Parts: sequence; structure tokens; C-alpha cells
Amino acid sequence: MNPGKSNGPAGREDRDLVTFFSRLTETLENALGGGAVAERLAAARRNEPEGAAGPACERAFRRLGFEIAGEGDFLSVFSVRAGEAASRPARQVRALFKLFAEGEAGAGLDPVCGASPNCPACRLTRECDYFNAPRKPDFPLSPPAERLRAGNPEALSDPELLALLLWGERPGGREGPANSLLARHGGLAGVFQAETREYFGLRDLERAPALRLAAAAVLHRRLLAASRSEVARIASAGDLYARYGLELRGTGGETVILALLDAGGHIIRDIRLRDRAAAGLAGIAMPDILRPALREGAARLAIVRRQPAGAASPSEADRDFARRLGAACGILDLTLLDYLVAGENDYYSFAEAGLLS
Repeated sequence: MNPGKSNGPAGREDRDLVTFFSRLTETLENALGGGAVAERLAAARRNEPEGAAGPACERAFRRLGFEIAGEGDFLSVFSVRAGEAASRPARQVRALFKLFAEGEAGAGLDPVCGASPNCPACRLTRECDYFNAPRKPDFPLSPPAERLRAGNPEALSDPELLALLLWGERPGGREGPANSLLARHGGLAGVFQAETREYFGLRDLERAPALRLAAAAVLHRRLLAASRSEVARIASAGDLYARYGLELRGTGGETVILALLDAGGHIIRDIRLRDRAAAGLAGIAMPDILRPALREGAARLAIVRRQPAGAASPSEADRDFARRLGAACGILDLTLLDYLVAGENDYYSFAEAGLLS
């Protein structure tokens, strides 16, 4: 039994159980009423919920992308982990999940995730294997625009949201082209990380929706840039990653940022060398780095490169580039503070590894 792992479409190794508990509670309050949920939580606080987890709970559990392995009461194990994460008693988590999957016949409460699941009322659809199956389950759904206006964005799939963005309130069955676009770029993140020129000239994408997608992608990147950590002073690899890590996670391909610093480590200017980096590090010449540094009067500089594969491991090209840049900086009396290879969730620092002279 592996209740903290998800093999669902979200592709996460570890489920965010705090968010899961919150959405589970909200789903039940919307579907059954806040009073009914409060009564069950109060009862669970006093007594352990009766009955073992039956087939209905197992079905809902698997639909939501959780794995069940080995013997034992999987729901008890899950309830303990989710309860610890959300700071709630395990018995309350268990009571809510049983209500979600089994309902309560004596009180006339139908399950949300029963034999005929009420997916439009569920806020867990984004991470649900059943809802995101290639063949849409056979249940009635209101149009995507109505579900979005109703304040339940989690009840819309990625293709539905993308179709709304590109073709408006009446996309006219454009989920097919939206799916093709997602498949072409490897998912939602890839769509918004692509170069804007890639959107134009596609067979399934007319000029107007291509312009909307290009504008949305630019806004996405600007939002990531605006949300970068405002580190007052760059003194270490951790400072560099704190400032640029989130922004780089939202980019596609190989992205290189040049940070120009004064003698105290304060940022004078940062320059994105992404266009020149399209052909890899070989597309960046030393003057592309040294001229701006001299022009801005920088005393120090740092390079942050996003690893396209997502893993923070330097290549031979990185090692050669860092060596040549360090030598060039030494000639011009500039300090190469660091050369950072940024992965999806970690980084490799040449300075920390003692590889910068």
C-alpha cells in the first residue's frame, strides 16, 4: 500500500495530502451541504467510524491515482498519513473518504464518487485517473464555460481549458486540436514554454487563437519573472537559485541568464541569453557576456543555465565554458562568482564544487 504516491496524470511522485484533504472536504460540503459534513466530522471526533473500507472505497481510491499494494486496511494507512499532513485526526479523514465513496444511505446522502460518479461536483478531478482517461467517462457534463463560471476549475481537463482559451466560450468540439497541441509539446507546461513563433503555421491553429496562445505564453513567463525571489544580495549559489530557480522552471529548451553584480553582490542587471543559447552553449560567444559586464561597470558576474533535461548535472561543455569564462574574467579583472547549472528542483554550483579559479 503506497498511499502517498500518485501514478495519476499529474505526474507527481508525492501527493500533496494537505491540498487533497482540503479539496475532499470542499467537495463534500458543496455536494452534501456543510452541515452534513460538520456532523460527520463531529461524530468521527468522538468515535472511530464503523466498518472497514469496502469495494466502493477501493474503487474511488484507485480512480484518484493511488496505488494499493499488499495486505491490510489501505484506508487506515492512508488516513494516518493524510491526517498527519493536514493536522487532523486520522478518523476524520477516514470518515470523509467513506462518505465521499460510499455516501450514507440512512441519511439519504449519495456518494460523490459512487458507481455513477458525480464528477462535475468534485474538486479532485485534476488528479483523477478516471476523469482524465483517454476515453471520457460516460456521464453528463455541463459545458466547460459553465463549469468554469460556477467556480469549479478543477472539474475541467487541460484540453478543455486550453480550448476555452483558444476558441472562447463555444470551442465547437475543439478538444481534439487542443489534445494534439498538448501532445506535440509534451503537456501543458511544454505548450507555454515553447517559443512564440512555434504557435504560428500549425495546421489546427488559426491566426487568432495562435495570437491568444502566444500572448498567454508571454504573460506566463512574465508572471514567473515577476514572482522571482527578490534576493537583496547574491553571495552564494543558494542566492542565485532562490532568485532565478522558479523563473527557469517555466522556460523551455536551454536558457542561460547572465547576472551582473557590483562589488557588494547587488544585481546591476540580468540578461537572458536564451536566443543565443538555442544552439547550446556553443551559440554564446565570450563578448556576449564580457561586453555588457564592462559596459555596466560590473565587478562580478554569474551564469545560471537551465538544464533542458531537468537534472542538475554539468556537461563537458559546461566545464569547458566555465574554464574559458573564468580565464577571460581574470584578464579583465572581473570576478566570476559562480556558474550554476539549474535543474528542476536542485542545482550544481561550480563555485561550491571548487571548480572556479
